[in-house]
Amino acid sequence: MSVFPELLADLARPLALTLAHSLWQGALVALLLAIVLGLTPRRADLRHACACAALVLCLVLPAVTFVVVAEGSDPASGIAAAVPPVAGPAVETARLETAADRPAPASAAPAPSPPWRDLGRRLAEGLHGKAPLIAALWLIGVLLLGAWHLGGWLRTRNWVGLGRPAAPELLDRVAAIAARLGLRRRLRVLITAAIDVPAVVGWLRPTLLVPVSVLTGLSPQQLDLILAHELAHIRRWDPLVAVLQVVAETLLFHQPAVWWISMQIRRERELCCDDVAVSVGGDRLAYARALLTLEEQRTWLPAVAQGAGGGSLLHRILRLTGGSPMRSTLTPSRLAGLTLVLIALTAGAALTLAASGSPLNVAQASDRDDGDRRIDGTWRLKEGRYGGRVQLRHDRDDDHESTMTLRLDDDQLEQLREGRGDLVIARDAGVITLERDRDETRGDFGFRPDRGFADWLDDRGLRGPDRDEQLVMACNGVDRALVEGLADAGHAPDDLDMLIAAGIHRVTPAFAREMDGLFPGLDLEELIAFRVHDIDRSYVRELDEMGFRGLAAGEVMSMRIHNIDADYVRELDEMGFRDLDAGEAVSMRIHHIDADYVRELAELGFRGLSAEEIMSMSIHGIDARFLHRMAEAGYDDLSPEQALAFSIHRVDARFVRELAERGYRDLDPEELVGMRIHHITPQWIDALEERGIRRLDVDELVRLKISGVDL
Repeated sequence: MSVFPELLADLARPLALTLAHSLWQGALVALLLAIVLGLTPRRADLRHACACAALVLCLVLPAVTFVVVAEGSDPASGIAAAVPPVAGPAVETARLETAADRPAPASAAPAPSPPWRDLGRRLAEGLHGKAPLIAALWLIGVLLLGAWHLGGWLRTRNWVGLGRPAAPELLDRVAAIAARLGLRRRLRVLITAAIDVPAVVGWLRPTLLVPVSVLTGLSPQQLDLILAHELAHIRRWDPLVAVLQVVAETLLFHQPAVWWISMQIRRERELCCDDVAVSVGGDRLAYARALLTLEEQRTWLPAVAQGAGGGSLLHRILRLTGGSPMRSTLTPSRLAGLTLVLIALTAGAALTLAASGSPLNVAQASDRDDGDRRIDGTWRLKEGRYGGRVQLRHDRDDDHESTMTLRLDDDQLEQLREGRGDLVIARDAGVITLERDRDETRGDFGFRPDRGFADWLDDRGLRGPDRDEQLVMACNGVDRALVEGLADAGHAPDDLDMLIAAGIHRVTPAFAREMDGLFPGLDLEELIAFRVHDIDRSYVRELDEMGFRGLAAGEVMSMRIHNIDADYVRELDEMGFRDLDAGEAVSMRIHHIDADYVRELAELGFRGLSAEEIMSMSIHGIDARFLHRMAEAGYDDLSPEQALAFSIHRVDARFVRELAERGYRDLDPEELVGMRIHHITPQWIDALEERGIRRLDVDELVRLKISGVDL
């Protein structure tokens, strides 16, 4: 009876030591990953692979440590075994011997023990008495987190159960995108109202959940891009990686390093899928707008589900629209990594790391040193819609070529065109020199960043920029006046990327105050989105004149994204759709409802439809072609409700023809729909006849199907 408690007591000590060791092991892996991410070119797929490898290493190291520690019996032997000695004689740990077992020679003096071994021995002895408590707390944490993730998994299964099969049009759209991605895995596509953003559930047999709101809230092009993002998750086996993350976060919940690494995986995973979606759709701006729309209706997803709304929206949009790339500096997550080093030192990790030697500090210092180095490249004068602009091109530090536009005033453009020597432009972020060594339209440029401006930003909590970022700021008018002006207007940027985005999209203090007067409570990210979509006072006034007054900021943005203008509102009036609200007008535009479509339906007998009815007809693919085919099959007087039921339940001309070939002619529309609902197919009827069951009417077929007859 005493064997089991003794076994638990024996396991508690190596488990407690393993948990202690896992702290410094995880810290070391996280720091190595931070270095790799800092040195790796900005390829999301490579960064994602490195982060996944780090997470696997975080799982493997504690397992190896537990085996090694469990083989020894000395409470301190775990430290000695898990951390190889850097110098000194070998230490024998096969068994513990007392002074009576092996008397020391009189002439032999005890060998001095290295400091790291004494520290490890004291830690092991301290943990020895607390091992049962530590093991129990760890087990409780694992069980609680396991229950949490199990609840999330059950919730996703419930979503799948509540979903309904997608319409053939959507299935064809998904199949076409999957073919372009080279995805050959079988998957289910379900329509659901349980969530607000698309998600992928499961990895053995993945299911793509498409919310109803996405079908009605996105344009066809944006829908294709979002579907490509989700299918990219399936092609890359991301749901399986998510399972690995859940296992690691559950077993190693006590390790901040594991949570940080897992966060990097999620972030890079979304960027990888963004790249795939853009490679399929090609329109980065349309995809960025689709992400903005999803952000407005983002919902919580369990860790085992993959959704297109994951990650940082602003950073993803900046990356898509050519803004400044994310930099690996001492962000709060990196600060957490540095804290792990301190935990490792105080917990007896036996690793001698000096704070000044931290890779994080070195990386930050190297970025700051870049501030004194000159950037060289070429410039070219380009005439366009907004007058003359100078295009700068140079090689970035991450081995990528960068192209950006430099804003000049009229005098500077005139000097450049007339060729009056080199043009020197002094900005707070640094000095740009356009050299005239070729002709009046092109030449070489040099940029010398101002380190004082970087320090000034750093003092205000805006992470000192590197030299590439300072060039972007110099080109886009990001200076002290902009920072202070936005702060005075109540929109102080809280990170450098947000400030650069404000400069790129010309979010000035004056614009911020103007929008605050129209839409109180906007944040800086929303102001940037307003600029991206060219929303200003004149557009709001135009909406007022069209009858759309008192709209919220999100409604105005949706109207602009879907190009709701006076011409389209006038067209809706002519079609008989008056007094529509903003949501209805946007839905009509999304589903391509125009005068031609309304006229086409009217010619087929569908007149006087409400906005909701005609949108339903469009969503379910009811057009002249569908109605003509049904008329040829003998159903030329369908009501709107019957036509919708036919489309929803996939009652088409082929289905009617196959039933007629088996003797089922002139059926009521309700009978046809009922047969589809109960999965009564021509093939099932054939199977009945092969077993001698013939000449059943529709009601008898339905009763037989409901009874569960197995053929």
